[in-house]
Formats: sequence, C-alpha cells, structure tokens
Amino acid sequence: KQGDYTEEYQAHYHEELTRGDVLALAWLTLLILLGALLWLRPVMYVAFDREFARSRGIPTRTISYLMAALAAATIVLSIRIMGIVLLISLVTMPVVIVNSLSRSYRTIALAAPLVAVAGNVAGLVVSYNFEVPPGAAIIFTLTLTLIMVKLLSLRQKRLPFG
Repeated sequence: KQGDYTEEYQAHYHEELTRGDVLALAWLTLLILLGALLWLRPVMYVAFDREFARSRGIPTRTISYLMAALAAATIVLSIRIMGIVLLISLVTMPVVIVNSLSRSYRTIALAAPLVAVAGNVAGLVVSYNFEVPPGAAIIFTLTLTLIMVKLLSLRQKRLPFG
C-alpha cells in the first residue's frame, strides 16, 4: 500500500509541472540577469542607502516595488518547480558560502549564483551516481561545501602569520 501512495504522489507532483512553468522561470531568469547587468548600481544604491539614491535622482520607490515583485515571482515559480526546502537552501546557502569568503557585495552578488549552479550540478551528479533524490543530494552538497568553507576560515584565523 505504501508504494501506491508514493507513486500517486509522484504522478500528481509531476503532472502539475508544465513546460509553461519552466519557460516562465527561464524568461524571468533572463529578465533578472539583464536587469542586473543594466541596473546593478542603482539597485545597490537603493538597497544600501535610500536617501543617497534619492539625492541622485534614482526612482527608489519604483526600484523597490520592482525588486519585491521580481522576488515574489521568482519564489512562486521556483516553489512550483523545486519545492520550498530546496528553494530556501538555494537562496540562502550560496550567499552564506560566498559571504564566508568575501565581504564585497559585488563579489557576493556575482559569485553566489555560480556557487548555486555548481552545487546543483554537483548534487545532480551525486544523485545520479548514488541513486538518491536530487533535492536531497543538492542540499547535502551545498551543506558540505558550507562546512568545508567554515572550517577553512577557522583554520586561517588560527594561523599566527595569517
């Protein structure tokens, strides 16, 4: 009886995901990447010092609303595709990993997505080779990476000449 429930759940879960969902997320990703390339500096001004941004003539309210709408759309589409646990892991862990290595906002903004992609690819390889669920393998890979980075940073702090 247990196997029937699992098969029904998986069939229902995979029925809900459509080609349109994936295409919508792909277009949203392209839009966000294009926006980041074109408007990174104004967004950074608004994120860190709204008054300074306003004094520069940057439409802070418009940028704030646009960022909130893009974040909401990304979360809604991502939950449908990958689930909430994997989504939260992919949103937070790469940023924490890069933030452990750098304090520069620009470095974090550029490197965190690369860490997320590398974690996804490595997790999928682990999933394929060890026949485990891909979501769990991706989270495990990112967690292992975070632990290694934290241990390396602790080791560097202990060095008397470092």
